[in-house]
Amino acid sequence: MDSKKTIYVASPIWPSNREPSLGTFVKTISDGLEQFGWKINTSCVGRTRYGGQFGKAVRYSKLCVGLLTLIFKKKGILYIHLPTWFALFCWPAVLIRKFPLVINLHGSEIHSRRHLSKITWPLTKKLLKNANLVISPSDTFKRRVENEIPGINVFVSPSGGVDADVFKILSKEHCREIVGIRRDVPVIGYVSRIVPGKGWKIFLEILHDLISCDENFIGLIVGDGFERIQMLKEITNLKLENNIFFAGAVEHKDISTYMSSFDAFIFCSKIEDVDTLGLVAIEAMACGTPVVALDTKLTREYIIPGLSGELASEYDSHSFISAIKRAMKICRESENARYDISESVKDYRSISVSSHLSEAIEKACNNV
Repeated sequence: MDSKKTIYVASPIWPSNREPSLGTFVKTISDGLEQFGWKINTSCVGRTRYGGQFGKAVRYSKLCVGLLTLIFKKKGILYIHLPTWFALFCWPAVLIRKFPLVINLHGSEIHSRRHLSKITWPLTKKLLKNANLVISPSDTFKRRVENEIPGINVFVSPSGGVDADVFKILSKEHCREIVGIRRDVPVIGYVSRIVPGKGWKIFLEILHDLISCDENFIGLIVGDGFERIQMLKEITNLKLENNIFFAGAVEHKDISTYMSSFDAFIFCSKIEDVDTLGLVAIEAMACGTPVVALDTKLTREYIIPGLSGELASEYDSHSFISAIKRAMKICRESENARYDISESVKDYRSISVSSHLSEAIEKACNNV
């Protein structure tokens, strides 16, 4: 292409003041492509100031209307995220206007084909087969996609990558002062939505078992979600009120302050069900914080045991605690540990990720 075309981003999620962490990866990917000359149009992004199920309905309604109006707009590239529930509305732009199609998979399209999603899967699958380029966040998920739909063009790009201007090594002492936690108290951290599958329950179990041996342990939780009330009740049931610091939803640009306060970041999502990368774990490592996660093919793509974190052999409290104790030794035993941890994920920096993605889109959609 002599000049970059317009990319119409279609996504049901996008960060807002109400939900600052919702769809940050979608915005990061879009911002990254814009840096390389693409004109980003977000008229097909579902945005609203409302929350809950009503807000979700509004987001999808705006998204679908935006997709239908593309037939009246200047031709560009249609870049879709999470197409499961709106695949039907993409076809007019693809069939009538011949928009080149890029689909960024994030896991639910392949992992969660149950209930009503079984009805939409044939349309989603057909859309994937017609795509000029399919984006997978990891090599592990790419293999899953290629097994599911042989012959499609899949490119690996890790969800926009890590913003090196935000996620970088900060003074732990200063960050602890900002957060309000003493420097001499060991802290394990959780950063994710408070929803099923993201691991908040096992995080509380791990903390409960840790403080049975050391009462000074603190669990720092960053995030929010519809299971918040249930989580707060569980904190009370486990008598963890004095050992939990709950920050709630935090703007993306401020998360690094909390990550730099951790002695270990606990990535405890149920990988096999919901995760295709685990970008938040990579962001923590970019801050120089060791990560503890379940030992899977996916986490072994970016966690180097003994250098950047440790892996738990089983999804239970005992295995995670053993890995946490090993991980916390990493920074105690090496003055350069935080730098080494951060450097281990340098290939995930956004500027590099966006450059490679831009080239892949240009190649796949050239002369279309």
